[in-house]
Amino acid sequence: MTTLLLDVDGTLIDSYPGIRASFTATLRDLGTPIPDEAWLRTIPGPPIEHTFTRLGLTPAEARVAKGMYREHYELSGWLDSSLYPEWPETLAEWKADGHTLCVATSKNEMSAKTMLRNFGIEQYFDFIAGAQEYGPRATKADVIQYVIDSMNLPTDGSDMLMIGDRMHDIEGATPFGIPTVLVSWGYGSPDEWQAACRTASTMTELKGIVHDFNQSPHSFQPRPLTNESDDEPGEAPEKARLGLQHRAVLNSTSRSSAPAISAAPQWGM
Repeated sequence: MTTLLLDVDGTLIDSYPGIRASFTATLRDLGTPIPDEAWLRTIPGPPIEHTFTRLGLTPAEARVAKGMYREHYELSGWLDSSLYPEWPETLAEWKADGHTLCVATSKNEMSAKTMLRNFGIEQYFDFIAGAQEYGPRATKADVIQYVIDSMNLPTDGSDMLMIGDRMHDIEGATPFGIPTVLVSWGYGSPDEWQAACRTASTMTELKGIVHDFNQSPHSFQPRPLTNESDDEPGEAPEKARLGLQHRAVLNSTSRSSAPAISAAPQWGM
């Protein structure tokens, strides 16, 4: 039977309100200009440190900002989220059909488990994999490799389907030969949907795609990846506008008033 790899943010859970609030609160703490809404909508998906570097922060500065973000998210951000409709019924149906269900998210693993438990769907998953706070498992590809190794799944990606909402899901799954379905209710753009093997705009469409994949997995082939900039579409001018403005502020803050990064953090994005 098919193994389904499911993303969290923008796929299972609408976590954008809490992520946005935590991110903008961090920028206000740093005295950094807040990007426009279109830019902010691209925050969910990639590791949060990567998102801070997109604003022009160095890796060291992004780690400081990540610690500040985490404090906001742990305090209240994670609560400002909701489960997308029809997921409990759909997951129960897929389990009854014999599918193996695994979470593969670049969200902090403990955060993902807590949120799935909070929404009452943790029990449907055979394995939940997320990013490590300080370990090497950070990207979507790292997480998928972890799922494959932990579940003893075929290394050629056969009978595996990734379900996500962003280009990062496609980029993580394609090197393993795993096709990706993007759901349009998440945070992706039409350009990202075009890169997917299939796109679903309703749960009925998604269930139909999974049924078709189970019947004929070889008819689903990942599309070749193109070499693109790490920037999100249209963000380069915004990065140039914001990046240099905040560097002195962030450096000053990180040396003096930035919250300390806890030795044993419990949360990520």
